[in-house]
Amino acid sequence: MKEKIKANLELLNKVGKLSSMDGEYGKIIASKEHIYVNGTNIRALLDDSGSVILTKVIGENCEAF
Repeated sequence: MKEKIKANLELLNKVGKLSSMDGEYGKIIASKEHIYVNGTNIRALLDDSGSVILTKVIGENCEAF
């Protein structure tokens, strides 16, 4: 999962910039199950990157206790 995210960082950054510029893009992305750009499912990539972030945050918070 991490390798797929690293390989598509530029694409993820572009999607993030679009979403931050206009909230409607975020709503559209959230409402779709599959969004393909250049053969890559951006929706799945966003979900995977969110999972990696949550895993990292939860892991760090568990170590603090």
